[in-house]
Amino acid sequence: MAASPHDLDAAYFDRVLATLNAYLGPNGALARSLASKGSLRLTRLPRFLPLIIASLLFFTSIHVLVSPICTKILAPRTYRSLRGRRGRNAWNIHVVSMVHALIVVPLASRCLHSPSLAANRIHGWDYDAAIAHSVAVGYFLWDTADAIVNFVDLGFVAHGSLGSLQGAPYLILTRSLHFSMACLLVYGLSYRPFVLYMASLLLWEISTIFLNIHWFLDKLGKTGSTAQKINGALLLASFFGVRILYGGMMSAQFLTELYTIRRDLSTTVWVVYGGGNILLQGLNWFWFFKMIQALQKRFSAGDRLITAADAPAMVILPDGTSAKRKRV
Repeated sequence: MAASPHDLDAAYFDRVLATLNAYLGPNGALARSLASKGSLRLTRLPRFLPLIIASLLFFTSIHVLVSPICTKILAPRTYRSLRGRRGRNAWNIHVVSMVHALIVVPLASRCLHSPSLAANRIHGWDYDAAIAHSVAVGYFLWDTADAIVNFVDLGFVAHGSLGSLQGAPYLILTRSLHFSMACLLVYGLSYRPFVLYMASLLLWEISTIFLNIHWFLDKLGKTGSTAQKINGALLLASFFGVRILYGGMMSAQFLTELYTIRRDLSTTVWVVYGGGNILLQGLNWFWFFKMIQALQKRFSAGDRLITAADAPAMVILPDGTSAKRKRV
């Protein structure tokens, strides 16, 4: 007897799932490749591949489905006022960024007092830290993919992770393809060493919450409002606290311990973690001073505040909102 269409469909999807599991599952081809000799030897990563993929799909669904639908319902006028596909995409990116920060900060904070990580700060292992890493890796995968798909100029990939701050130079980047890929590489490789430090540095995302609020207040017509001034103060305080003070302390400690085991490390590890750590910490200082300048200009008595009427003529800059749109 011939099989029914329903049976054929079920058999087809069973084959698809079997193929995906054979390649992406915990014991699949990708997992074996990552853990094998001569490779990166990321023996712990395969166990978390399903969570990484789930994280990627979750943030992608927020970007393409949840954010557009919810914004059209909750703030229809604001969403309609966003200029073109890029304007709406920028809004959706900020929503994803906010969701990620609200999820990953509590996850990372659970790792601060881990006995296993405290006992071995370089090679210690903690399951909760791996969970935080996996969520972050999924997010950075989405971030990198969006940078490639939605922006042609790889030198200017504007995410606005420094929020909407007026008066900053046009070429200050808050999100570039290189930055996204650097974060992805650093956290993707951290299933082997450095679990403690990478989990701790996810607390940087505390400041991202206030950065996104600042940007959303602009789009909601609250530019220069008391709420935005209060948020601006919280933004600077959180950025200085978690990225400059805490981040600087952790970076110095990390580089010191990295040096003590330098003979056991490959050149790749030195470049990725040593160079990447210095670069990201340097960018934090750079962004912090630019944020101070931008906030001073925005809230100075003589500055005219940007209103909704200005929006069609403005373009959102990477670390600030505002520059006149060039005619093309």
